[in-house]
Amino acid sequence: MTLHRADLYRLRFDRYLRFGTPIDLPLERKNDPTTERYVWRTRQDAKVRWTHRANDGQIFAWSAPPTTGHPGEAANCRCEAIPYRPGETEFAYHTFTTGLASSYKRWEDSDFVWHFFTGGGHSVTLSEIGQLRDIAEVYAYETGTEGAFRRLSDQIADEARKSPSGSVHVHFDNTYDFGDVAFSHGRSRVYGDFDGTAVQRGDMLSIEGETEFHFRDVFTDPLDLRQFSAWLKANPLSFWRLVDLIRVAYAVSGVAPLPPGFYKKVDVEDVSSIFRFISELGGTRYKIVDDWTASFRADIFRNQNLSDYKIK
Repeated sequence: MTLHRADLYRLRFDRYLRFGTPIDLPLERKNDPTTERYVWRTRQDAKVRWTHRANDGQIFAWSAPPTTGHPGEAANCRCEAIPYRPGETEFAYHTFTTGLASSYKRWEDSDFVWHFFTGGGHSVTLSEIGQLRDIAEVYAYETGTEGAFRRLSDQIADEARKSPSGSVHVHFDNTYDFGDVAFSHGRSRVYGDFDGTAVQRGDMLSIEGETEFHFRDVFTDPLDLRQFSAWLKANPLSFWRLVDLIRVAYAVSGVAPLPPGFYKKVDVEDVSSIFRFISELGGTRYKIVDDWTASFRADIFRNQNLSDYKIK
């Protein structure tokens, strides 16, 4: 029994023991070493964990598992390993080609507010605020049901079918809620363009190219922070830091006279007090921007009806 066959049987047997899934091994071609590799395929629904969405469409070797383990190994994983044979098996995946690491300290929500009052309207990048990787990965794998990378794969595939051999261009533009990355990110815009080529090879199209992504957001007014009062109550330490920052900003601004009760202890429950401090200060809106790129590779069926890659 080949290494691929042994590993595949072990995975099927393990799933049989845990979930009662019948052992169903695909027929293996003799002397075909390509089945030593497989294409990771998810169920493409909201239950798929994002680390497995990042594997979707990629080619792995049974002898070199990804950090997540092979499909089906993690608890409750419903992903599948499709035996990979060049020119016959579909795959499509994106790879970040921009370094996403940042040497800057990651901003807290109070840092966004502080820059609003003291930054003079100067724009900042996601890299400068230590959030480029978080934003790029959430956008790629967690927005919507499947993540933007999967949706873009489907768009590229459909566009490539219109010109089976030649250039392929796809433009995209939408807004997303990145509040899970930072409270201060509300509806942020991500837009960009894919440019590549498609080559027809039998029943399949081979596609290669690169995508440019552009992130644009504007911090306009701390009062626009979504669910600001809930954040204040859930983060009392940040609350008091924010109060101190606002008092300092107000004091150095030279504005006089100071509002009544300016130095009075503020009750966390009395959110209107902090709103009053903020609204009386004023500040300057500023842009939050950044850009990144990713390469794309795919082999897809020309016949859309047979393909796993198409706009649903």
